[in-house]
Amino acid sequence: MKEGMEQKYRFNDLAERCVRVNQMLWVISSEILGVLVVYLISRLMTDSISAATAYGNITLCVVFILADAVLFFKNKQWKYYRYVLVTEIGLEYFLISVQSDASFEKLALLGILVATSLFYDKKFQRNVVTFYGGLYLVCFFIKYSKGIVELNVNTIAEIIIIYMVFIILYQNSSVGKQFSDDALGKQEEQGELQKQILADVLDISHEVKEEAGRAKVLLDSLYQSSDTVNQNMQEITSATSTTAENVSEQNNMTYSIQEAIEETVRCSEHMVQIAGESNDNIKTNIRTIDELKTQAENISQTNEEVTDSMEKLQQRTEKVKEIANMIFSISSQTNLLALNASIESARAGDAGRGFAVVAEQIRQLSEQTRQSTENISRIIMELNQNAEEVVEKVESSVQAAGRQNKMILTAADDFQKLDKNIGDLLQEIKEIDGRITHLSDSNNRIVESISHLSAMTEEITASADQAAAISKENLEHASTAQTALELINQTTERMDKYF
Repeated sequence: MKEGMEQKYRFNDLAERCVRVNQMLWVISSEILGVLVVYLISRLMTDSISAATAYGNITLCVVFILADAVLFFKNKQWKYYRYVLVTEIGLEYFLISVQSDASFEKLALLGILVATSLFYDKKFQRNVVTFYGGLYLVCFFIKYSKGIVELNVNTIAEIIIIYMVFIILYQNSSVGKQFSDDALGKQEEQGELQKQILADVLDISHEVKEEAGRAKVLLDSLYQSSDTVNQNMQEITSATSTTAENVSEQNNMTYSIQEAIEETVRCSEHMVQIAGESNDNIKTNIRTIDELKTQAENISQTNEEVTDSMEKLQQRTEKVKEIANMIFSISSQTNLLALNASIESARAGDAGRGFAVVAEQIRQLSEQTRQSTENISRIIMELNQNAEEVVEKVESSVQAAGRQNKMILTAADDFQKLDKNIGDLLQEIKEIDGRITHLSDSNNRIVESISHLSAMTEEITASADQAAAISKENLEHASTAQTALELINQTTERMDKYF
């Protein structure tokens, strides 16, 4: 491209212009000399000119033509080449003018003047016009003295016109020189301005390239970070889904705990009723202890009823023990689930802090439930022991029915102990009822916490999905930005070849 541009605008160089004008001046001078040769040969053939004049001028023209060709091809940029041609044409014009009656030779001077005006050299053009003007006037007076031309209005007008043409050509060269200088000056200014603009563009291009390189490094890092965040968000989403399933399972287990607590409450109410009835029966037996002698036959039946009641009480106690064991197992699983929830919330980072607080509350409630259940188990064991003691004492009472008269005092003491044990049993049953009520309240709070935990899990899942979508979008934007920066980098690399 640069070679093509240099070839296209090569005449912007003064040396190239000098070569071109020298070539054209050489061609024009050779043509003029060739015309003179033809003219001389024609005159010689018609015997209208002397042979010596014809051969001498023909030889001189041929020598000029050959010498001009040698000089041109030897040094095409020779700045004095034009002086040689102007002098040759002037000399040949003088010889033809003074040795013949030719009237066309002055046109040769005009042709050379027109060709030399392309040099846009004011001083040279002034010298040529002065030289040719003086030479023309000298030749005119020589012809006039020989009688070849006459001095009349036509010749005077011709002289005036010739000199006007000389002056016009001189002015044309001067104006052309001014135009050329202005155009070259403007072109140089524009060239300098374009160089400055191109230098600024080059600097900006290099800065853009450097910044694009740094931005590409940052975008590569952003792309990798976005990819990592996207993978982490997918893992968090998966973990949150697992946690949601665990929370749902824990919610179902909590409902089972609630049902077990309700069943325990019913059993506790029944135990209170049985204990009240037993207490009433024992008090009745104490009041009727003085009547044991006359109502011995009723003692056996009463003791059997007491035995049946205590067996039922023992059976209820075993059932309560089973329920307490089930509650203890559920509370252990709840504690384990709370620990898993804490681990998952720790993996979720800042987004799982609220989740961790709720999991900690669940763990504390589970621990309270476990402790309450252990207390219930301990009380049930004591109830079972008391019930077994009551059964043993009642069985002893049954076995000693035949000896009741002798054992009335002992029976009275036993019934006092039995009354005390039943009172203790009733008190402990009331405590169990209170603890079960507290356990029910704790379980309700667990249900509320699990519901809140489930809502937070859904929010975390939604946030994780949204974050994953944003991370994926950032990943796509980072990829688009990378493509744009690569395009900018390629563009700046293509601009380098112009500088």
